[in-house]
Amino acid sequence: MKWQVKMGWHNALFLHWKIAPDVLRPLLPPTVELDLFGDHAWLGIVAFEMHDVRRRWLPRVPGMLSFPEINVRTYCRHGGIDGIFFLSLDTPEFFTRTFGKRHFHLPYRKRRMDYEITANSSTRYRSYHPDGKLEFDACYEPADDGAEELTAFAPSDFIHWSSERYSLYSQTPDGTLMRGDVEHPPWPTSQVAFELATNHLLTSYMGPATTPDAAHYSTGVDTFAGGLVKP
Repeated sequence: MKWQVKMGWHNALFLHWKIAPDVLRPLLPPTVELDLFGDHAWLGIVAFEMHDVRRRWLPRVPGMLSFPEINVRTYCRHGGIDGIFFLSLDTPEFFTRTFGKRHFHLPYRKRRMDYEITANSSTRYRSYHPDGKLEFDACYEPADDGAEELTAFAPSDFIHWSSERYSLYSQTPDGTLMRGDVEHPPWPTSQVAFELATNHLLTSYMGPATTPDAAHYSTGVDTFAGGLVKP
């Protein structure tokens, strides 16, 4: 694959909720199949740090060395290739939003975010709606499988099913289905201890989002992304 964009996806919190398939199917392109695990569709929130983002042949841009991003996603397949379909992607970083919308047809949104690693090595993540209200507020850190502070346990087969996907699907303004592929090593994962104080990212799809049905953590991967192709 001839890559177009190099980036790191680091210090990632994965949260997942079960949801009825009929809720999500109308949101996908008609030729894309909603992928299920355990007879359920899944909504995911992934909060992470984008690191050292740059385009091929272009120098590094200081503002793109490190910035936060949160995406809301579900899982799909087309032509036998598993993938991710993004429902929203939020970041304060201008160039990523612009490039992602224009070249990958992704639903990026501008958000103000606070992202910090605290003195005890946990991560605090906040995102604000344009009206100034807090939209997402979480604190998290990696944990062992048997840790008492685990709020939601993710079995290894679900982690692999949801994490090891190397394609995204999107739609052009005229409705043409496109696929973008990425290359990266397998995600290094662990269980996660977290506190989800505020979450209004899923209100368009489900009632008040309570404790996730599954959650896990990854230190992250460095990724190479190719351009879009017609599948």
